[in-house]
Amino acid sequence: MAAHDAIFHSGMAARLALRIAALQPDVGLDPAARFGHNNAPGVERHGGLRFDNAVQLTDPEPQAVSANNDQNFVKTVFGVIVALVALTVVILIVATLLSGKEPVDTAAVQKLESRLNPIGHEITDPEEFKKLTAVAPHAPLSGAQVVAQVCTACHSAGVLGAPKIGDKAAWSARKVADGGVEGLAASAEKGKNSMPARGGRADLSDDEIKGAVQEMLKQTGV
Repeated sequence: MAAHDAIFHSGMAARLALRIAALQPDVGLDPAARFGHNNAPGVERHGGLRFDNAVQLTDPEPQAVSANNDQNFVKTVFGVIVALVALTVVILIVATLLSGKEPVDTAAVQKLESRLNPIGHEITDPEEFKKLTAVAPHAPLSGAQVVAQVCTACHSAGVLGAPKIGDKAAWSARKVADGGVEGLAASAEKGKNSMPARGGRADLSDDEIKGAVQEMLKQTGV
């Protein structure tokens, strides 16, 4: 029994010595070896303690994993771009087929443009105003022509108090009041009562106005 106990205790002592030896730090080694920077197979270090392992587990190489991830990302992005381009082309084709070209109504377009045009414009240049208001010259008219084109509109029926052609009393009184033919002509040039200047024809000359007065007096018999 004593021999059995001695053998047991000596075995336990040997096993404990081996464990302590395994946990001892590497004395006298360089810092790289002590702190586990050597890559010897089956050796693992933690805080300066060395552990011998029978099996070493290895991870995949980081560079190979990164390259594989980059390739997958590029393929995914390229696939998305191709899909978007294809979808855009399909949409354009469908839109072109559905949108038929309608004929343009030229008359309607011209009518719209005419309605959009300004109805007038402001003139501030005196010279331009003179050009626009200048009356185009015409061949001289006789007194009878002026009466037929201008004067008969009012004097044939006595509109708005105008002395009627053929009314001797009215023309005689007007002739005396205005001082004869020259006075009647001057009154017609300036305008009188409801009659505008020159009978509404600004292009008539003084001689044409005087001839018209003389023609009406002649037709009236004054």
